[in-house]
Amino acid sequence: MFSVIFSEYLSSQISGLIMSFSNSFYPLSGILLSIYFMTINNWRLFFVITSIISIITSYYILIYFPESPRWLFVKGKIKESIKTLEEIAKINGNYKEWETYLKMNNLEKTLNEKNKNNNKENNNKFHISIFEILSFKSQRKTLIILIITWYGVSFCFYGIVLNLRRIKTNFFLQSILAFLGEMCSELSSGYISNIYGRVIILKYGGIIGSISFILYKISSDFFKSVFIFISMFGYAATFNVIFIYTSEILPTPIRATVCEILFLINSIVYI
Repeated sequence: MFSVIFSEYLSSQISGLIMSFSNSFYPLSGILLSIYFMTINNWRLFFVITSIISIITSYYILIYFPESPRWLFVKGKIKESIKTLEEIAKINGNYKEWETYLKMNNLEKTLNEKNKNNNKENNNKFHISIFEILSFKSQRKTLIILIITWYGVSFCFYGIVLNLRRIKTNFFLQSILAFLGEMCSELSSGYISNIYGRVIILKYGGIIGSISFILYKISSDFFKSVFIFISMFGYAATFNVIFIYTSEILPTPIRATVCEILFLINSIVYI
């Protein structure tokens, strides 16, 4: 849900960069955890640390994360949507500019006119299941392609992570190398996709990952670390961009439902 709501807060001009930067904290945590278990390796202390981090982040989410203005607008809740935008403007320090914009454009009246044909019944019908999603002709093909892509990317990405145990060298050192490759990949793929588009990463990230993994399987121990780094780099780039791409091509009313299904597939693959 964080990925979904986060994407709705961002301008399309910077969404790739900011979401990639956010996603890069995932491998960073993997690097820190590997170092932790190599040195301290105390599960009780680890539990305390993660609990504190969870409490702090939950607090800031409750304080600073208003409801998605896009979701509110789609549901016909115009006043709530404008109020949310005002809260965001205050956080960004742009409230005066936002207040001036409201007065000049009479935004509430304009939005109400655009939404006058959307009654409550029509809005609520978007609380839908996977079977109802398939009834949308415009979404059926998109959903099938997304499911296949998510399955393939998840299978390869997590396959590399689990395969690290088979490497004869230190598992945690190999994990640090793999996570470092993922972190570099997510930062660079976000930058590249922001300039050249999302599809180029989706096309070539998997190719780079698969070729490197094949070379890793047949190479000597000396080169295995290099190829595992490159393979993780390629798959992580695809995995990173599919998060961004999915949130951008789905309509707001069904975005959360479809992403829920895709994350479920992701979890099943990992199991």
